[in-house]
Amino acid sequence: MQSKNFLSIVVFCLLVVGGIGYYVFKDVSSQKEGGIVKDMLQEAENNQENKDEVGNGDVAVEIVEVGGGSVVSEKLLIPVPNLDRMIKIPENTPPEVSKRTTTEINRILGMLKQDSNLFNEWSDLGLIMKSIDDYVWARDSWEYAAALRPNDSLAFTNLGNLYGYYLKEPVKAEKNYLKSIEIEPKLPYLYVRTAFFYLEALNDKEKARNIIEKGLKAVPGDDELEETLAETNRF
Repeated sequence: MQSKNFLSIVVFCLLVVGGIGYYVFKDVSSQKEGGIVKDMLQEAENNQENKDEVGNGDVAVEIVEVGGGSVVSEKLLIPVPNLDRMIKIPENTPPEVSKRTTTEINRILGMLKQDSNLFNEWSDLGLIMKSIDDYVWARDSWEYAAALRPNDSLAFTNLGNLYGYYLKEPVKAEKNYLKSIEIEPKLPYLYVRTAFFYLEALNDKEKARNIIEKGLKAVPGDDELEETLAETNRF
């Protein structure tokens, strides 16, 4: 009888300890999962704070449930540009060129209507729109491309050129040029392009020299940068 009571007590203790262990494990697991999600969210928020307001600042952080777990994701806040606006080819364009251009624009638009995340097509659309003097549509295309791929200098360089020479918004031009250099600091032509913007659009020799000297620190001895620096001094 005493043996049975002793066995019952042992079983009871095991159940209690096992139950406590289960809840402790469950609580620790929940805390661990919550901590991971919290860390991911904090990292995403920190990344957001470090992003430039042009292009790659146009995202929102959200937590979504996937397979019973929480995952941090980002989504674009910048709206997809209107792809149904009127195509305006300059009147002095030769008929054959006008026809080919319209066909190519419609081809790209068709692809983007099926998938708005195609970086290359947005970039190409911007180039074509700029070629037919539709600078607003070119701007919208490249701004969206920059938001899609914030670590690619191409869209930012195109925007710098567009804002600086065509839309006459030098502040935005400079911001985009500098952003392109920040993304790919080892590309000499980015410094050269920015320097000529300072010279031609702002008539600022000091800024032009400074950006080329910065480029030479990043890419010492580069011939293109050396030549541009000499030309800057003669400008």
